[in-house]
Amino acid sequence: MAQKSYLPKQETKLGDFLSNYGQKIPVHGPTCGLTPAEIADAQLWCAIGLATIGLQDSVAMYAQGITRFKKSVLWATEPVAAWPNPFALPAGLPASVIAGVVPLLTLQIGRLKRHAGYTKQIGEELGTEGPDVPLLAAADAAALKPVLKLRLDTGGHPLVLWKKQGLTGLELLVDRGDGKGFVFLALDTIPDYLDTFALPAAGTSAVWIYKGIYHQGDEQVGQWSDPVKISVMGQ
Repeated sequence: MAQKSYLPKQETKLGDFLSNYGQKIPVHGPTCGLTPAEIADAQLWCAIGLATIGLQDSVAMYAQGITRFKKSVLWATEPVAAWPNPFALPAGLPASVIAGVVPLLTLQIGRLKRHAGYTKQIGEELGTEGPDVPLLAAADAAALKPVLKLRLDTGGHPLVLWKKQGLTGLELLVDRGDGKGFVFLALDTIPDYLDTFALPAAGTSAVWIYKGIYHQGDEQVGQWSDPVKISVMGQ
């Protein structure tokens, strides 16, 4: 039986996921091979994500107040005698902030799920086990093969174009011509994927090669795509 992704799509439910994972990873992290520093990182990422979701809620409430103020000034819907107070950040925000806390967590969770100490019960407590879904027919699954296309996008970075085909996501590998061969790049769930890896030094170029395979839930399905390549230039 395959599984749907454990990661909620709605931000309200994502907040619940972050809260639960941040609270329970100190309990199960050591069993699944995480160091104290990695556990602390996970808790910080969850705290930053939760605070950011809450910040947007606070901004939305402030914006509603501004709308009421505007109506009062323009149409006298209620008394008003002073300008609104400026927006103030909520108290208790984490001292630092970092981009991409969800991808960082999913990479860590991928490690957890491959560790010998990980069990389905641990996953259910952490919220990292998605609901079961019926497997595709063997013949249909075997025939699945992503078609990747590339173009240069923001700042000269490659954009990997792909179609979801009703599946959970696409596992991407990349070979940057550095002698390491194909290495894991991302498990992308929303097409398309922008590769923001550092470009070559200014005035130099490199050829990057990509390939991918579909995921249904947490399992690979079908065949690897044909490799596609693109030249990237240092800015």
